[in-house]
Amino acid sequence: MLDDTADNPWASAANDAAKTSLQVTSTEATPEEEEEVDPDSCGFITLYQVMQVWHFLDIVLGVVILIYGSVMAHSASTVAVVFIIGSGVVLTIRGLSGALSLGTEDMCHRCGLSFSAGASPIMACTWFVLMFINLILPGHVRKYLEEHHMLWKFLQNWENSHKFALTLLLFGVFLLECVRWQLVLNLQRKIHILEAMEDARASARAARRNRMADRPWWFSSNNAPSDPNDPLTDALLPVTAERHEPRQQSTGWSFLGRPKRTHRVSQNVREDASVDFASIQDDWASRTEEDPFWWSREDDSTAPPTEEVSWTKDSSKKSPTRR
Repeated sequence: MLDDTADNPWASAANDAAKTSLQVTSTEATPEEEEEVDPDSCGFITLYQVMQVWHFLDIVLGVVILIYGSVMAHSASTVAVVFIIGSGVVLTIRGLSGALSLGTEDMCHRCGLSFSAGASPIMACTWFVLMFINLILPGHVRKYLEEHHMLWKFLQNWENSHKFALTLLLFGVFLLECVRWQLVLNLQRKIHILEAMEDARASARAARRNRMADRPWWFSSNNAPSDPNDPLTDALLPVTAERHEPRQQSTGWSFLGRPKRTHRVSQNVREDASVDFASIQDDWASRTEEDPFWWSREDDSTAPPTEEVSWTKDSSKKSPTRR
């Protein structure tokens, strides 16, 4: 017994479209099924911009600490100078790596954000140890700074009048480092989810192109590759032509702007492939009524048909009449 779709290519194509939609649905499932990240959401953009500003402040603070350590190199102790310069170097590198990691779209993402996230707990532990020492041994840190001339005169006077100011300052810096650490980890996780989602979409598009390679030329799909110079695409597949607009990609360096991530622009088009098939049938039927041999001539050909076509409008005639 012959298959019912053997003589009906449209039905076969419709079945293929249904199978494609089912396969794409199962293929596009991201590894992070519990959560999906929208790169255009207000929360993600705000987090992105906050971290960029924080990285910029790290760079500024690191440069200031490096300058301060260079000035105090001749008057302060060697241990204190090494600690100050080391802190400045860590802050500067952390800010640069974090800012560059969010402004590029390569493996620098993972390295820069990983270093930025890993440096935060180290700095937080450092400030906590200093705060604990100053809390257990009141005035010990202040006395050490005064003995090695690491505070200017007005800072010494202010510290003497505010006994717990240094402890509260170190505790505040410790809390800021903890908050920064969590924000960087959250941003890093969201970026990894976005990369996984993009990889899943790319795999789905590649699998779809492989399936489309064995289908006839007139079959259209949502992501099927097509030739923009093909006249059939412009004349017969208007809906398909709208679907095959190029993906918008953003490359380059973005500091305070939106994160320049690659994502597909959603279009308000119907996903049912039968829309294209119906438009093809209607267009071909209307052309055939006017000119049965339109398919055998070039698009720029204006020569009249070689046979009489009025027979198509008269149902009583069974064959065309030669001129």
